[in-house]
Amino acid sequence: MHSQNPPIAHRDIKIENILKKGNIYKLCDFGSSTTRIIDPKKDDKNFVLDQFSSFDKYTTFMYRPPEMCDQYCKYLINEKVDVWMLGCVMYTIMFKKHPFQDAQKLAIINAHYFIPFEDAEKFYSEKLLDFMRIMLTPNPSERPSIVDVLNMIKNWNNLQNISLNVIKELKIFNQQISKFFCLNKYFN
Repeated sequence: MHSQNPPIAHRDIKIENILKKGNIYKLCDFGSSTTRIIDPKKDDKNFVLDQFSSFDKYTTFMYRPPEMCDQYCKYLINEKVDVWMLGCVMYTIMFKKHPFQDAQKLAIINAHYFIPFEDAEKFYSEKLLDFMRIMLTPNPSERPSIVDVLNMIKNWNNLQNISLNVIKELKIFNQQISKFFCLNKYFN
């Protein structure tokens, strides 16, 4: 969906909207999906208010990223909302509890959640915990894209750790690889 032109944001990814049959997973409930990017800094104020009203009606509050909870933060609202929601799903699967289950709007805006047990590293590697944390980055301009997430998964065994720098390094690496292959087709 994110690779379409323009990208399609699902905007309501949650455990209940992921179906499983055998080893096949499918996403359902596309009622909130859109190609519309909302820029609270530039868009008409009434339009932005209408959009936030529709978020209240058609999306699940505890899965919403900060940019869909607080119109005053003026973050761009695009397909990266789905990455935040995937981070919430991952947290829920790992800890059997939602990161913002009892949280208020302020906790979501500040990404204020906690790992439910101190010895989480006994069950999950620090790299896996950081992978989840990076998806729950409150500022969408610093949050990885789905391409970044997929590249981290593809290169999992080669990554020493997960950080914002890893995303930048993977982007540079992928640009270099694609340039290499583009050049090779001219020389072969």
